[in-house]
Amino acid sequence: MSIHFNFDITNPFVKKHCGKTIFFFEPKVSKNKAICFQFDGFDWKQIFEIGFWWRDKTMGHWGMSIEFGLLGFWFNLDFYDIRHVEEDDE
Repeated sequence: MSIHFNFDITNPFVKKHCGKTIFFFEPKVSKNKAICFQFDGFDWKQIFEIGFWWRDKTMGHWGMSIEFGLLGFWFNLDFYDIRHVEEDDE
């Protein structure tokens, strides 16, 4: 089960997303948990976006994500469990 809420307004005259990652930081905060900070920019298709996503243990990267975008810039905060990544590598 997951809860996913997303609302966005995009520029209909821009045909594809062209954003670039400005900042990305993903430290482990415990043996099985990590937090990700990502900031992207320069995507003129993106006018406004707000999102929330909670994923349970049956999904990859189970945890919580919060997204916010405004005028071509986008920020994501993701707190998630990393154990499935290790299981996929085996």
